[in-house]
Amino acid sequence: MEFEKNLNELEKLVAKMQDKNISLNDGIALYEKGITLTRKALDDLGSSRSKIVLLKAEMDKLVEEPFNGEI
Repeated sequence: MEFEKNLNELEKLVAKMQDKNISLNDGIALYEKGITLTRKALDDLGSSRSKIVLLKAEMDKLVEEPFNGEI
């Protein structure tokens, strides 16, 4: 899934940014990339949440329907 990939990349970026020998320009570039990855990860979470809400609504409908004994 794309979310896990973005999260893994963010973790790598954080590790690089914690290096005390990183230049200001490199730090800013990594920060910008981190913002982009964060947006993508949040979009993925939003999409997943929407899918879960739809699936839950479908499941709630199934549970509410009475069982008439026929298959």
